[in-house]
Amino acid sequence: MRECCRLGPAVLAAVSTGLLACASLDRSSADAVDSAPSRVAIAPVTLAPGLQQRAEDDPARYADAATHVGHYLAEALMDRGVEVVPARDTAGTLEGLGRSADFHHDASRLARVAAERLGVDSLLVVEVTRWSPRDALERSPAAVGFRATLHGGTDGLILWAGGFSERQASFVESPWRSLRYPGMGTRWLSVTELARWGVRRLAREVPIHARAP
Repeated sequence: MRECCRLGPAVLAAVSTGLLACASLDRSSADAVDSAPSRVAIAPVTLAPGLQQRAEDDPARYADAATHVGHYLAEALMDRGVEVVPARDTAGTLEGLGRSADFHHDASRLARVAAERLGVDSLLVVEVTRWSPRDALERSPAAVGFRATLHGGTDGLILWAGGFSERQASFVESPWRSLRYPGMGTRWLSVTELARWGVRRLAREVPIHARAP
């Protein structure tokens, strides 16, 4: 007859400790989700200083770059079920409190004001750092880049920071990279197509969750 294995006190204590630790991690993860922001205001998107200077010299090249990024970001977050105040509405509410270019330098104060006036619990501040339309004549693919910070509405502190930068790679240049793009590397993307794709990738990283119905 086969004897059953008996666990000693030390082993039982270790198992119990491990189970308690797992339960604690589960509770901590649930608490983190519950405490994460669920309603965000997007600040008016701006161009980085260096890009802004180039935009003044060549306005047609950078026309509506910030508007496109703001729109794509709101779209991507709403697709996740997040309550979003679009950039245009945020701008109207915070008008007179600072120029749009000041959102990066005074984001902490503006996040608290946005929370009070718009009923949000966070402010997402975004800056376009790279915007290069595809140039077929020079055989230059589109390239985009942006960085973002999420500020808490209660204290204005930075809750998260992230960024994205990409120059489209051809299938010949990098097969695996090209397969990620819309069209799976079968065509060149416009700068707005690449921006929308990049914004959606960045939006997945923002620690905001959908509010329970």
